[in-house]
Amino acid sequence: GADPWLAASAIEGPATITIALPDDLRDERVDVRLWFAEANPTAKPGDRVFEVRLNGKTVLESFDPAETAGPLNSIDRTFKGIEAEKELTIELRSGDGELPPLLSAAEFVKAR
Repeated sequence: GADPWLAASAIEGPATITIALPDDLRDERVDVRLWFAEANPTAKPGDRVFEVRLNGKTVLESFDPAETAGPLNSIDRTFKGIEAEKELTIELRSGDGELPPLLSAAEFVKAR
């Protein structure tokens, strides 16, 4: 991908990540950009399939990084106008496949 250093590491496994937003993003709509990379060089499409939720709303279903970008390649997805109060919660939920969900990076900016 265009930003390979952002996907050089990742959190792996079903997770709920809650991030306190800075004052200028509280009680606003935010654009959320998430980076993913299939870290397993031998992963095939279908090995890691998962769901991503932002503040309880499903934004990616049956997401498969190996199928979407290929092993060891990064890919990002942007979700616009996510309602946020004081925090933003990212949930990674296991789906089909043997490998757990993963997330490499996240960026939050005021919605445009």
